[in-house]
Amino acid sequence: MASSKCYQLRAKGNAEYKQLSECSCVFAAPVRRRKLVLVCQQYVDALGCSHTAAERAACFKNLGMLHVMWGKFQFKDAMEEGAAGDSSKLACLKPRLLIAVKHLLEALREGKSADRPEAWLEHLHGVLLGLVEWVVEQTRVLGLSSAPLLRWLCDSFDLALDKSRVRCGAAVIAHLRLAEELFQQGILKLGNDEDEIRDFRGCLASMHDCLQFLRKAKSFSVNCHGQHTANALFPEIEELQERAQLQIFVCESMQAIRTGDQVLEKALFDEEEVNMELAMQAVDFYRSAVLLTRERDIEGEAIATSQLGRVFSDVLKDTVRASKFHYQATKLALTVMLPRIGRSRWYKYTCAKHAEYQEQVVRNEERAHEQKWAPTKKGMEKELKKLNQEAKKGGLEFLLYIYKNHPNPDPKKVRDVMLKEEGLTKQMLRSAICHYHPDVNRQHPEEWQVLCEEICKILNNMYESSKLAK
Repeated sequence: MASSKCYQLRAKGNAEYKQLSECSCVFAAPVRRRKLVLVCQQYVDALGCSHTAAERAACFKNLGMLHVMWGKFQFKDAMEEGAAGDSSKLACLKPRLLIAVKHLLEALREGKSADRPEAWLEHLHGVLLGLVEWVVEQTRVLGLSSAPLLRWLCDSFDLALDKSRVRCGAAVIAHLRLAEELFQQGILKLGNDEDEIRDFRGCLASMHDCLQFLRKAKSFSVNCHGQHTANALFPEIEELQERAQLQIFVCESMQAIRTGDQVLEKALFDEEEVNMELAMQAVDFYRSAVLLTRERDIEGEAIATSQLGRVFSDVLKDTVRASKFHYQATKLALTVMLPRIGRSRWYKYTCAKHAEYQEQVVRNEERAHEQKWAPTKKGMEKELKKLNQEAKKGGLEFLLYIYKNHPNPDPKKVRDVMLKEEGLTKQMLRSAICHYHPDVNRQHPEEWQVLCEEICKILNNMYESSKLAK
C-alpha cells in the first residue's frame, strides 16, 4: 500500500491540502484556486489508480474533504465580494456541495465494503454533520436565510443517496434543519397583525415544503449510519410535523375568514340592496374557518365564530342566533385571553353585541312581566300606595307594618327576629327579604305575589342604603 501509485498521489495531494488548510490566508484567491485544482487532480488520478475498496474509500474521503474546504473558501470569497445580505450570490456553492456530499457518501460505502474501523466511518459522518451545521451557523451569523444553501445540501444528499445507497444521520439533520427554516419562514408570512399584507399562499407553500422534507428526514432515519443521531432526532421531527400541520389548518382558517370578509363586503356595498346570496356564501366561509380551527386553534375559532355572529346580527337581523355565536366567541376568547385579544376590534365588537343582547332580553322580560301583572296591580293601587307611605316612616316601622298587616301565609315564614326599640339591623332586613322574596312565594295567589314583589323592592333599597351608610 505504501509504495502504490495511488498512495503516492494521495500523499502529494495531502501535503498540498495541509498547506492550504493551515496557511490559506497567505495565498491570494487566484493562487489558492490553482492549488485546489491541482490537489483535486492528484486525488482524481489516485482514484483512477486505486485497485481495492480501501484505496477507493481513502480517495473518496480525500476528495470529499477537499471539496468541503473548497466550498468554504468560495463562501468566504463571496462574502468579501459583497454577497452578505444576498443569498442569491452564493449559487456558486451548489455544485461544490453536491460533489462534496457525493464523494463523502461514496467513501462511506467503500469504507463499509473494506471493513474500515468504526472510528474512520464516524469521522466521515462527523465531516458531513459539520458541513450541515457550518451552513446553518454561517448564514445565521451573516443574517441570511439558510434555506437556499440547505436546500442545495438536501438535494445533494438526495442525489448521492440514490446512487450510493448509503443512508446517514447527517442527511436526517440537513432535512430537519431545512424543515425548521421553512417553518419559520411560513410563520413570518403570517406574523403581521394587518390582515391585508399576510401571505397565506406563501405560508401554505412553506408549510407543505416543511412537511415534505420532514417525511424525507423520517425515511432517511431508517437503517442509517449514525442511527443514534437519527433516533435522537425522531421526537423532534414528530413534534415539528404536528406544528406544521396545525399551522396549515390555522392558515387555511385565516384565509377563509379573509375571503368571507371580502365576500361580505361585496354583499353589503356592491349593490343598492344587500345581496343575501353573497351574505350566505360569507357564512359558509366562516363556518369552514370554524371547522378548520376547532380543537386546534382557540383564538382562530373565536374570530370565525365572532364573524358568524356579525353576519346574523348586522345582515340577517337574527339576533337570537347571533347572540349564540357572540356568546360562544366570548367564551372561547376568555379561555386564552391574550392581551392582543382584549385589544382586538372583533373581541370588543362581540362583547358589546353580547351585552346589548342581554340587556335587550332583560328589558323584554321586564316588559312582559309588567304587562302580565298590570291588571292585578291596578286592583291593588291602595295597598301598594300604603306600602310606600309606610316605607317613608323608616325601616323599623315598615317591618312592623308588613308583619302585622301582611303576614306570610306560610306559618314558617314569620318574624323570627325581635324588632327591638334600639333600631333596625341588617339581620332584620335579610330575614324579611327571605320571607317575602317573590321566588319563594310563587305558589300563592297573584295578588300576594305582586305584594311580595313590591315589599322586596322596598326592603332591598333599605338594605342597600344601610350598607352605604356604614
